[in-house]
Amino acid sequence: MFLSVWTEQGVPDPLYESIAAVEVDFGVTRLPTLSDEKHHMSLDSCNNAQRRPAIAQRKLVRQVKRSNNWMKQKRKIGNIYIQSADTFLDYLHKISRDLRKNHADVTFEELNIKKMIAAAKRKSEKPRTNVKL
Repeated sequence: MFLSVWTEQGVPDPLYESIAAVEVDFGVTRLPTLSDEKHHMSLDSCNNAQRRPAIAQRKLVRQVKRSNNWMKQKRKIGNIYIQSADTFLDYLHKISRDLRKNHADVTFEELNIKKMIAAAKRKSEKPRTNVKL
């Protein structure tokens, strides 16, 4: 025995009214740059994400290996890295929410990041080469 039920369901209204379209360009120094010239700064330039682990690891080197204080310091270093990763994920969620809230159509560019970083290194090692006037 089978039962079939047919119902009509309306499409819900969108949460955010927007008709704007934007293209997102990812770079090495800036996280995303939008086509309307708005950009979000990289998170490393906003906080001291690299300084805190370095200080904690220098403190770890001075501890007696495998002692209780050494173990505590290892846990502190792990917590610093977890907090840094959570901060970065939170920042990415804020950026994506801002894009979703303010733009109806978002287009992303496909990039080869490894080649971009290699090209940036070549330029920093040999400045003033391949420069067009």
